[in-house]
Amino acid sequence: MYYKSWALKEIIHVLDSKLKENLVRHTFEMEQRVNFNFLVKLGKTFTEAYATLKEVYVSESRIHVSEWFKRFKEGRETTEDDQHPGRLSA
Repeated sequence: MYYKSWALKEIIHVLDSKLKENLVRHTFEMEQRVNFNFLVKLGKTFTEAYATLKEVYVSESRIHVSEWFKRFKEGRETTEDDQHPGRLSA
């Protein structure tokens, strides 16, 4: 019985750690997108906005940023990911 209790506690600990890790990553991504949208609204070019983001968020992918630049330039306001068929919503 003790083994099952210990194993269950370990599973809960691992799941809790993963949940926290995902929450931090999601929050970080939303922060980047909000800041990028702000730069787009200021009229920055892609190159200027990307350079500014790179100063703060070193690991941001140029391809990923260019996709969001296009979305914000077209007037998108939300920073949430689009829903895809078969994908669970958060």
